[in-house]
Amino acid sequence: MTGDRELEALLRQALAEQAARVEPAGDGLTRIRERTRRRRGLWSRWSVPALALAGAAAVILGVTLLPSLLPREDGSPTQPGAQGVSSAPAPTSSAPATVGPTTPSPGRSPTVGPGPGTVTPPRNTSPTASPTAPVEIQDRQTVWPYATRREGATRADQDVRTGRYPNLRDPALTAVDFVASFVGRDGLTASRLDAYPPGLRMLVSRDGRPVSTVFLVRVRAADDAPYVVVSASRDAIDPQPSLAVLELPPAVGTAGLPVTGTVRRDAGAAGPTVTVQLREPGGTGPLARAAVPVVLDGQPVRVWSTTLSPARALTSTGVVAAWTVGADGKVLEFVAAPTGS
Repeated sequence: MTGDRELEALLRQALAEQAARVEPAGDGLTRIRERTRRRRGLWSRWSVPALALAGAAAVILGVTLLPSLLPREDGSPTQPGAQGVSSAPAPTSSAPATVGPTTPSPGRSPTVGPGPGTVTPPRNTSPTASPTAPVEIQDRQTVWPYATRREGATRADQDVRTGRYPNLRDPALTAVDFVASFVGRDGLTASRLDAYPPGLRMLVSRDGRPVSTVFLVRVRAADDAPYVVVSASRDAIDPQPSLAVLELPPAVGTAGLPVTGTVRRDAGAAGPTVTVQLREPGGTGPLARAAVPVVLDGQPVRVWSTTLSPARALTSTGVVAAWTVGADGKVLEFVAAPTGS
């Protein structure tokens, strides 16, 4: 150990003696200072942008983290990782998804899910399902066997049970019964023509020849509800109706009721006689009647008119029916409409 210290002392002494012999040049100090200044300038050119970038990064980080440090609307502080930053990965379920039969909640329509053929019922968030509101249907004037749809809703079920109008739940039989109450049943049949909102139309024929289209509606919204007749026309049979009754005024007491209509025939055809009757809806006999001969005079369309004088005042609105018959005395055309209210 003593030898090492002596060697260290000798080396120091030799270095000191060598340094003492060195004399710097006259401008050596100036060159050293100039070199130092250039190094400081180079550092400043790089340090300023670096410091600016570091400051911008700090600002962005602070803006990102600021919402997580602010309290929620309810006053409770937000935990770190709640917004934008997740403190832990979301748990995943390894159980396979299964698709099974589902039953929609009462009163709700099923919703088609993302998978093909998958139907997912909507979740019912209410504690108890609310009862379905009854479906209201609009009241309207009718011609048989009641004056209004509302009256039919009150009386039809009982009249079906008692046999007064036993066929009101069958639209074809209802249409035939209505036309037959004026012209007789001989050879009359009926079939469904089309849906005609809010009801349907039945085609009434005699021996296969179309006689009338009868428009019916149910008295309430139910599949077993009875039907009532709103009107009858030739609109769906002829390109232009061969027989029509124009809009009727109200029937007032026993005052005369003017009735106007049209007849259309092919060129050269003989003019028909139009039979016209006024009845109570559902009534079995006429309150007034008339037979109106129509002279065509070479015209394809003629207007006919008559005045019906009721034997007594109507208890409600009435129904006016008009029809023609063939050479065999059977009905050819039949139309009906309610009087004005």
